[in-house]
Amino acid sequence: MKRLKFLVYFILYVSIALPLGASDKRLKAVGDMSLAVPDRDSRINLYQWAGNVAWLKQNDSLNWMRYAARSDNEWGALHRHWDAKQRSRDDLLFSGQKHLDGQQTFYGSLMYTADFRLGLNRAIERQPYGLDPFVLADSTQGDMTFLGPKVNVAYNYWLSPKWYLGASLTYAINRGLKQQFTRPEIINRVVRAGLHAVYRINGNLSLGLSYGPYHIQDITKEVKQPDGKSPITYRYRGEYKFRLKVGTYERTATYEGFNLRPQIAWTSDRLNGVIMTNYYYQWHELFDGTITRYYDGYFQAEQYAMTTAWRYFAGMRKNTAISFAYHYRFTDGWAREPQAGLLFHRKRITRHHITIGASHKLYKPALMLAGEVQYDVRNPDEDDYLAHQYRKGTIANWQAHAGLEYALTPSWHLRTGLIYQEYDEADVWNYFGDYRGLRGTVGFGYRHVNWELDGVVQYGRKVNINDAGNDQRGVLNAALQFRQYF
Repeated sequence: MKRLKFLVYFILYVSIALPLGASDKRLKAVGDMSLAVPDRDSRINLYQWAGNVAWLKQNDSLNWMRYAARSDNEWGALHRHWDAKQRSRDDLLFSGQKHLDGQQTFYGSLMYTADFRLGLNRAIERQPYGLDPFVLADSTQGDMTFLGPKVNVAYNYWLSPKWYLGASLTYAINRGLKQQFTRPEIINRVVRAGLHAVYRINGNLSLGLSYGPYHIQDITKEVKQPDGKSPITYRYRGEYKFRLKVGTYERTATYEGFNLRPQIAWTSDRLNGVIMTNYYYQWHELFDGTITRYYDGYFQAEQYAMTTAWRYFAGMRKNTAISFAYHYRFTDGWAREPQAGLLFHRKRITRHHITIGASHKLYKPALMLAGEVQYDVRNPDEDDYLAHQYRKGTIANWQAHAGLEYALTPSWHLRTGLIYQEYDEADVWNYFGDYRGLRGTVGFGYRHVNWELDGVVQYGRKVNINDAGNDQRGVLNAALQFRQYF
C-alpha cells in the first residue's frame, strides 16, 4: 500500500509539473553528496554556504525557471516516542531567477507541501522534538495531515564595484488536522526576513554580513467531541511531567528571534573557502484562551556557531576536487513556569560536524567518481528539574557516501551511489537506540541546449543493532526536476 501510494503521487506530479528540491538532483543521485562534487548547486561561496543574498548575482549569471516534484517516505517501528509510524512528505515547487539588468537580480519560489503522518503517537504539535521542552499531547494514536504553501523571494542590488546589497523574505502557512480524539486543528505561520551586504576587498577576498529576524506562530484549536464531551490534553514540560487540561480552548505558541551572521570568503582559481559565525536568539511563549489569555510559560535559547568550508582543485585540468567542511554550535536554553518564574528546564548542547570529500573526473571513459565521509557528534546536557532528572550523553552519527556519474552520450548521464550510516546514542536518551543503515541511489540527467531534466530515486532501510533487527525503518524517496534557460 505504501509503495502504491508513492507511485500514484509520483505519476501525478510528473503529469502536472515538476518543482524543486532542497538540493540539486544530480548530487542526490550520486550518493547524496553534500560537498565532494563541484556543481553549480554546490559552490562554496557567500550565497550558497553563508546564505548571503547580496551575492546572488555573482553566484549564478543565468536566467532560468525550475520545476520539480519530490516525495520522501519512511515507515517502520524504528522511531522516537512522539514520531509517526509512517510518514510521507510530498512537495511541489516552482522557482525562477531573473537578472533584471546589469545591477539587479531577482529570485522567487513557491512550494506546496502535503505532510502525511500516520500512526502519530499522542503528540498533536508539528515539532515535538524542538529545542523547547513543551509538548502538547492527547491519549490516542492517530493520523495527522499538514497542508500548505511556502513563498520565498530574494532581491540583489549591485551598488558599486565594492558593495553588494540584498534582501529576502519567506512566508509559509499550513493547516494540520487530526481525525481522532481530541480532533485538534493547528494553524502554523512562519515569517522570516533577511538583510544582507557584501564588501569586496579585492578579486579574492570578500566580507559579508546577514541579519535575519523571524516570527513563528502555532494556533491549536480544540473542539467538542462527537459524543459531546470536552477534549482532554496532556501538557508536557519536559519528557516526564505533564498536567491535564480539560475543555475546548485555543492554544497559541509564538517563536520569535533573529540570527546575525558575519562572513568572510576567499575565491581563487584553485581554492575557494568561506568562514562564517552565527549568533541565534529564540524567544518562545505559550498562551491559552482567545479573548482572555492565560500565560503558560516561556522558553529562551541562544546559539553560537562557526562554519567553514573549503574546496581545492588539483591536476592540470583541475579535474580533482578535495573538499572539507567543519561546523561547531553551542546551544544554551532554559524554560520557566508562569506563576513565580521558576526555572524548570535547562538544556545545553555542543555539536561538531565534519565533512571530508573528494571527486575525480575521467575523460576516457567519461566518468566521475566521488566519495565523502560525514561525522556528526552532539553532547546534550539536560536538567529536568520537575522530574528530578539529569541526563548527559553523546549522540554520534557518521555516514560514508560513494557515487559515480557516467556520460553515456554528451546529453545523457547515468548516476548511482551508496550511503552507509551508523548511529549511536547514550542509553540515557532512549530515542532510537543504536542502528545501522544502507541506502542506494540511482538517477539520470539529460542536457539540451536550453533545458535539462534530472531524476533520482533513493531506497534503503535502517536496522536497530541491539534487538536482532526487529526495529527497522524503510526509506523510499524520489524526485524529478526540469530546468529551462532563457
